[in-house]
Amino acid sequence: MALSREHLSAIFSGCPLLSRLVLNCDIWCDSPVDDQLLGDLRRCCPLLEHLDLCPGNYQTTDACLAVMATFPRLRTLRLVEFSGITEAGLMAAIRWLISSSRTSSSSQQQQLVSFTVEDCCDIDVQRVMDGLRRLHAGKEGERRKGEKTDYDHL
Repeated sequence: MALSREHLSAIFSGCPLLSRLVLNCDIWCDSPVDDQLLGDLRRCCPLLEHLDLCPGNYQTTDACLAVMATFPRLRTLRLVEFSGITEAGLMAAIRWLISSSRTSSSSQQQQLVSFTVEDCCDIDVQRVMDGLRRLHAGKEGERRKGEKTDYDHL
């Protein structure tokens, strides 16, 4: 028997102290993970620390970033088969992770330590690696004149 979105929402609402969720919608759900389901999870399970979702059905990567920003205790995030994740979204997520780690206070106990994206075929690994090199070197703003990336608008 596959679980509907309503079943999952009811389960989430009954588990406000949930800290770990592994949800394989290929096996247990009648539809993939989407923004609405994540909205229910955000409302009902604010103490979530470990989230492992498969497969996804995002139209954009904004929801992925919202997941990281909404769960202040999130330590691990694993997204598998989220076809809406592109290198632009991945770079935006990495930028968010870097900026949040720089601005986090020492009193904050939880911090995202693992972010995994698997089987997302719209990602050009070489371009992501080039962007990471620039971020790591602190030269994001020092591109050659006129050089643009797909994630400049983020």
